[in-house]
Amino acid sequence: MFNVGGGEVIVILLIALIVLGPDKLPGAARQVGKYLNEFRRISSGFQDEIRSAMDVTNQTVTDAPPAASSTEPGVTDPVADDTPPAADGPASAPTPAADVTTEPAAGPSATPAAQPAADPTPEPGPPAVDG
Repeated sequence: MFNVGGGEVIVILLIALIVLGPDKLPGAARQVGKYLNEFRRISSGFQDEIRSAMDVTNQTVTDAPPAASSTEPGVTDPVADDTPPAADGPASAPTPAADVTTEPAAGPSATPAAQPAADPTPEPGPPAVDG
């Protein structure tokens, strides 16, 4: 948990023995043990809550109705499936999705009417600071 080796534990115990003395050391060790036990209990409770929340989230995702798969016969997704139909079906071009726009892009090749008119007055800049 704290990544402390055997040598470090011995040094810590020797310092504790020197600082606390042999009379107070057993009581201090008991108190440290109680605090560590409470810390472990709280952290395991927290981990259990996180795991249960993740399980509920995973169940909600897996309980959702499955989307139509393109592997089912006769079912195609017009957005994801741009392949031509099988040889047994009628030959036609894929239809564009409903949310695709067909407006021309504004650029150098666009018509002058599609471009906004330029404003001849320049915008005022930040005030000059005399310094």
